[in-house]
Amino acid sequence: AGIRTEWFDRALTFDATVFYLDWKNVQIQRAATGGLYNYVDNVGAAVSKGLELSTSMVPFSGTAFEGITFTSSAAFIDAVTKVPFPAGQQTVPAGTRLPGTPKFQISNVLAYAGEFGNWMPAISMTHSYIGSSPNNIFGSVQIGGYNTIDLGLRLGYMGSGFHPAIAFSLVNMFDKRALA
Repeated sequence: AGIRTEWFDRALTFDATVFYLDWKNVQIQRAATGGLYNYVDNVGAAVSKGLELSTSMVPFSGTAFEGITFTSSAAFIDAVTKVPFPAGQQTVPAGTRLPGTPKFQISNVLAYAGEFGNWMPAISMTHSYIGSSPNNIFGSVQIGGYNTIDLGLRLGYMGSGFHPAIAFSLVNMFDKRALA
């Protein structure tokens, strides 16, 4: 279930969604004993519930902030097994976090796009955070739990029959490395 709202002639939008998924016969990928190959196994049942939020702000034209936009989205997710899962010599208890499902994620983008005569400059900065989550059903290793920042620059020209542009991207500016 969700709601989308728009205010000030669409200069501000806000979305909110809540969800509840009750899964039966959930399949996950597992490594075989010795780790030589992967296979799909059935953990029985799981539940995933959460909240997703997003907002976007685009200032009115004619203001000092014309051309600037800000968007942000966040997700809070609780995805766990509902039943015990026998796995070889171990039993994974009900309530175990599903692999690769961080509890929290966020993304923010601040961007500017302008027009100066025939020139169209643009710049953007993106921040992303991926929360930590287990790499497998046993939680052997925590993956995620990192932030990245990206930067993009673009300059386009609209004064000719074709529209050339040059763009530069700097992905993961601070060279953040993590298990993913």
